[in-house]
Formats: sequence, C-alpha cells, structure tokens
Amino acid sequence: MILIEIWKSLNGVVTNGDNYEVSNYGRVRSIDREYVNSNGVKRSQVGKIIYQHVGKSGYCTVGLSLNSK
Repeated sequence: MILIEIWKSLNGVVTNGDNYEVSNYGRVRSIDREYVNSNGVKRSQVGKIIYQHVGKSGYCTVGLSLNSK
C-alpha cells in the first residue's frame, strides 16, 4: 500500500497562511513565491520543509513568520 502525502494550505487558519502548507503526515512547508524586497527588487523564494523542534512542553513546534517577524 502506497500512502500519498497530501498538502493543504493554512490560509484562513493563520495570518498570511497562504505562504504555508501542512501535510497529512504533520509536516509543514513554505511554498514557492515571489515578493518585492525593501529595495523594490522582485525576488523569488523557493519553498522548503520547515523542520520541527520539540519544545519545553514536549510538543513539536515550528516557527512561522509574517513580514520577517
């Protein structure tokens, strides 16, 4: 049996969630996107898996950002 990883957007769940997706395996990734930097130059950002860390509470956590914050 082959299990397929299904990705869904976090849009509507977190602020600016359209930049992130979560899979049925519990993995989180950023998506490929284009943006304009502070100098007005159009840039590309390649999406990647965001690695989880076990926090002090014992739960897996990931860090997400919005406008570099």
